[in-house]
Amino acid sequence: MKVSSVSCECSVLIGYTNYEKKREERLIAELLQRRPEAIVVVADGHSARSREILLGAGIPIVHLWGWPNRPIGHVVGFSNENVAGEIARFLTERGYRRPAYLGETDDEGTRGARLRRGFTETIKQLKLGPIRVFDYKPPPFSMLQGRAALPLMLKRWPDIDAIVCVSDPCAFGVLTEAQAMGLGVPAQLAVVGFGDFEVSRCCTPALTTVAVDSARIGREAGQLLIEVLAEVSTGTTRQDHRRVKVDAILTPRGTTR
Repeated sequence: MKVSSVSCECSVLIGYTNYEKKREERLIAELLQRRPEAIVVVADGHSARSREILLGAGIPIVHLWGWPNRPIGHVVGFSNENVAGEIARFLTERGYRRPAYLGETDDEGTRGARLRRGFTETIKQLKLGPIRVFDYKPPPFSMLQGRAALPLMLKRWPDIDAIVCVSDPCAFGVLTEAQAMGLGVPAQLAVVGFGDFEVSRCCTPALTTVAVDSARIGREAGQLLIEVLAEVSTGTTRQDHRRVKVDAILTPRGTTR
């Protein structure tokens, strides 16, 4: 690859945190021992220690997916708060008046926490209270946990008519349990997921969800890295943090009216 006459040949090292903050701290420290030219991280609930390490790394940092309020470096992604607000307004427009949010525990700073915040703030604005939020298990949320959560939510709020789920696996579990209980979806209960996983398109009815162009996020992040590394090599590094917005698209399907 060539950018501004500067050749860039890159090797990529990948680490997986499974949403565990301590694990992320270790991975970041281990990666920095290899003297990378840049680090790309999912903007998802970094601990104070991870932030400290990244801020002191002295290399370009790129956040993916989220739209953090306090970015450590450049950002390629979207606002989860805005997406959750769009979902709440969408449900209201289709006649649902008692929506609930099904999310995760121990998720401070994560995508799920931002979805919850966007949902609750919009419910307040729409005056659809009381706020119905059910935080069930730590991330990542499984299909079986979605099934188990629905009866508990209905016991607490028998009148809910829509559930906004933190992910498609969670939503698929809710849908499966609703059908097993004889609830009509979407007539009695709407279900909304997040992520546009394959299961959201294969189940019956297909899940209303939020589609994210992950390939585009990757391409935009790669292009941004090439540009930033070219600036570093030529001594023309800009001081500002660049932000590239990639829209997340609400995709209505059969689980909502």
